[in-house]
Amino acid sequence: MEITAVAWNGMAWSTATSSTRTILLGTHDGKVYETELRPGNDAKAKRSDIPVKCIAELPVRERVTGIAMEAFPARRKQHLVLIATGTRMYQVIGAADLELQSGDKSAAFEAMMHAGLANPNFQEIPGMPGTGSLTIHHRETQSGARVQAIATDFAWLTSMGVFFGKLSFGAQETGDSVVENAALIPYPTALASDDDTSVIEQPSALSMTEFHILLQYSDRICALNMLNNKLAFEQAIAPGNSGELLQGLTVDESKRTCWLHSPSKIYELVVTDEDRDVWSIYLARHQFDAALERCYNDIQRDTVLRAQAEHLFAAKDYAHSAECFARTSVGFEEVVLRLMDIKDNRVLRTYLLSKLSTLRKNDLTQITLLVMWLIELYLSIIGDIDAKITSIGATAASSATQISAMDNTEAASSSSSGTRSSSEGVPNATAAYKQERAEMQKELYALVEERKSAVDPDTAYQLAESHGRRDFWLFYASLRGDYERIVEYWMEKEEHIRAIEVLGHYGTPDMFYKYSPALMGAEPVALVDILMRQPNLTPNKLIPAFMRYGHDAFSGVNQSIRYLRFCIQKQLCRDPVVYNYYLTLL
Repeated sequence: MEITAVAWNGMAWSTATSSTRTILLGTHDGKVYETELRPGNDAKAKRSDIPVKCIAELPVRERVTGIAMEAFPARRKQHLVLIATGTRMYQVIGAADLELQSGDKSAAFEAMMHAGLANPNFQEIPGMPGTGSLTIHHRETQSGARVQAIATDFAWLTSMGVFFGKLSFGAQETGDSVVENAALIPYPTALASDDDTSVIEQPSALSMTEFHILLQYSDRICALNMLNNKLAFEQAIAPGNSGELLQGLTVDESKRTCWLHSPSKIYELVVTDEDRDVWSIYLARHQFDAALERCYNDIQRDTVLRAQAEHLFAAKDYAHSAECFARTSVGFEEVVLRLMDIKDNRVLRTYLLSKLSTLRKNDLTQITLLVMWLIELYLSIIGDIDAKITSIGATAASSATQISAMDNTEAASSSSSGTRSSSEGVPNATAAYKQERAEMQKELYALVEERKSAVDPDTAYQLAESHGRRDFWLFYASLRGDYERIVEYWMEKEEHIRAIEVLGHYGTPDMFYKYSPALMGAEPVALVDILMRQPNLTPNKLIPAFMRYGHDAFSGVNQSIRYLRFCIQKQLCRDPVVYNYYLTLL
C-alpha cells in the first residue's frame, strides 16, 4: 500500500496528547483508510503495529493526491471530508463522533464515507490529470474562552489551473456542498530559457495564506491573489547543488510562516504586509465596507469614502451618500451645494447631522452653526408635513362633498364608488404623516437637548416664531428654565390660566409681583388659589394687584378679601399696611 495523502486531525493540535487521534490516509489505488498513530506499550520497541481499516473506495479508481477532514464549527459531530485526485474533488458530509473513538473500535468515518460516496458530490476538471494537491486555509476565531481554527478556503491543483473557493458551513447534510464562489485561475506563464517563448508550467505543490495562493515550482515560488486572480509575487530560488530542485511547500498557520525545502536546504518565505493593496482591490469591486476594514491610513479611508459617496450619489441613494460625504475631506460648501440641488431637506439634514458628529468639542463656532441650521431644517420639514396633512384633509372633505352630491343620481354611482375607494386611503396617509412628524419632532428635541450649550437662544426663539412652532418655542424655553419668558408668552396670547399654571410650578416671588396685577383682573379665583399656596410671598407687595381688582356684587366672593384674610388668620401676618387695606375692603 502506497500512502499518497494524509488528513490530519485538528483535535490533536488542541489537546495535550501523544496520539494523532483519528486520521485518514489516501492511497495510490483510490482507497481511503482510517487509523490512529500513538506510542506503543513498549517504549524500547523499534516497531509497533498500527491498526488500519479501509473505509472507502472512490467510484473512479484514481490516485488520491489530497485529502482533508474538517469539523463543522457549530456541529462538532458533523464533518466534511475533501478528497482530491488528478481530475476530481469529492465532498463527503456526514456525522462522525471522533471524541468517542479510540483503539480498535469500529471506524468513525466508515458509515459517513459509505453514504457519501454511494451518490458522490464531486467537481470534475476535464483533461489530463493534474498534480492534484489539495490545501485548506484556516482562520482563527474566538469561541467563548478558547480560540478555534475554522476552515474558510480551499485550493486544488488541476491540469487547467488552480481551482479554489470558500468553505461555508451550515446545515448541510450528505450529498450537499459547502463550496461557494469557486473559480479557476490559469497558471501564470513563464519564459522558456532557450527561445524566450511563453510556456505554462504546472506547479508541484501549493499552499494558502489569507489572500494568496502560493505555488511552488522546481526553481521558484509564485503568489496568486485570490481577490483579482492576478500574479502578485514571483521569486526565483536557486538550490545549493546543481540540478537540485525544490521539493515541498508548507504553511504554518498558527505562526503564519511559510517554508520551502530542497534535499539540502530549508527556506523561509517571509510574508510582510500581505493585505497592503487589498483595500484597493475591494474598492475596484465596489465592496466599500470590506475596503474600509483593510485601509492602513486616513488617506486610504478618505479615498474609499469618497468613491462610496459618489457611487451612492450616482445611484440616487442620497441619504447614504450624504453620510459618506460627511466623513470625507470634501469641502463643506461643495457638498452642501450638491445636496441643495436635490431640493430635499431630509438629505441635507442627514449630511449636517453626520458632519456634526465628526466635529471636535472645541470646534464651538462650527457646532453652533450646524446646530442652528439643523433646527431650521427640522422646523421646515415639520411644517411641510403639517401642510401635507392639511392638504389631505381638504382633499378628503372635497371628495366627501362630491360623493354626497353624486349619490342623488343613479348614473354617477360608478364614479362615486371610485371616489370612495380613493378616499379610503386618506386615514392611512394622514396617520403615516403624523407618525413622521412625531419622529422629526422627537429628533429635533433630542438634538436641542444634547447640544443645549451650542444653541443660540435668541435665534432659536426667532426660528420658532417665524415657523409658527409654539410647541418648540415652549419646549426650548422649558429646557433653558426660562419660565418668565413662558409666562410672558401666555400673557401675550391671553391664555391666563396657562400662565398661572406655570407660575404655580416655577414662579418666583418677583414673577408673582410682576404678573399678578394683570392676572387678578383676568382670573382672580385661579390666581388667589395659587397665591395661597406660596409661603414665600410678601403680602403688602401684592396690594397694587388687589387695587386693580374690580369686584362687584354679582361676582361672588371678593378675592382680595379672601387672600388678605388668609394671610392674617392662617399666616399670622402682622403688617399694618395689610391690616389697614383689609379693613378698608371690609
